[in-house]
Amino acid sequence: LSSCLPTEILDHICCDIASPSDLFPLLLTNSVVHPIAARVLYRDLVNLSKTQTVHLLQSLSKPPHPSNDKYLPSRHDFVKNLEINFDDCTLLMSLLTMVRQTLERLPNLKSLLIEFSSSDNRRPLARFFPLNAPFKLRYLTTSVRYDPELAMFLNAQPEIQDLSLRGFQTTGEFKLNPDALPNLRSFRSVHTGPSVISQMITGRPVEAMSLSLYPDDSPELLDTLNLPSTKIKRLTLLMIDCASPYNLFQQLSSRLPDLIALHIVALGVDYNMVDLFECATTLSTFNNLQYLTYMVSGPPATIAQEALLAVKWAAACPTLRTIILPRGKVWYQ
Repeated sequence: LSSCLPTEILDHICCDIASPSDLFPLLLTNSVVHPIAARVLYRDLVNLSKTQTVHLLQSLSKPPHPSNDKYLPSRHDFVKNLEINFDDCTLLMSLLTMVRQTLERLPNLKSLLIEFSSSDNRRPLARFFPLNAPFKLRYLTTSVRYDPELAMFLNAQPEIQDLSLRGFQTTGEFKLNPDALPNLRSFRSVHTGPSVISQMITGRPVEAMSLSLYPDDSPELLDTLNLPSTKIKRLTLLMIDCASPYNLFQQLSSRLPDLIALHIVALGVDYNMVDLFECATTLSTFNNLQYLTYMVSGPPATIAQEALLAVKWAAACPTLRTIILPRGKVWYQ
């Protein structure tokens, strides 16, 4: 069979189909339409319900049917973006085994999100990442712990550019090879101390980072910001019971004077407008800061007060284009 329409046109038509379930009849049409519909259906497996995810794993954990190999491409070959989200479930070992078996059969996977519940994340789940994985990821988001098995998996993934690790740091040895992750450009972490952060970013071209800042390790953690091989351009900080905003801006400007975007969420400490007005002098030491977000708990200021603060900050740092303050209003010029 052949089609009067080019494959690219059929692909665009299938991509415009709103519901994935509407693609199912196309899989049974003929040998021309089937691989196109299958490619669109399996390319991005995201935003699935828990039940749908289980059914998907039951299907993809099995090898392709031998009778189809010579006629139709395997659906495993089409998967490029996969999300496995069990953040509110406690999983049996059989389901975790299916996760591993599925990952072992996806040669073209580029983006992976795999989230487990807080109770499951107390277990060493990183061992379900296959060390002999057939794929080379570019994007990885996961909540598994910083176990040795996670380091071993990352050592075998040289093409990762965007990495988000939201798991807990453990007492186990987490050792990343110095030549691992040579293309890492964006790194996000939640429950990680300075020792692991330094391992993750030292000598790598990281330009964007997102970190949690705790009182006990804030100076050491901020010191790691100078360890990448390139200058960090975008930084997001979640501050928990940390120092005053004046001290924070002062420390950041001394370490990252060429920062372009800075986003801060401060929890656990109340700041007043006087504290924020005093930060203007520290903002003047940034050379190219263009985007600034500062969200903080405490008594809300009025819109008029935030307007005056935005004007003062913009005057102190002329490169600023956008300022977002606690009330959520965007001030820009």
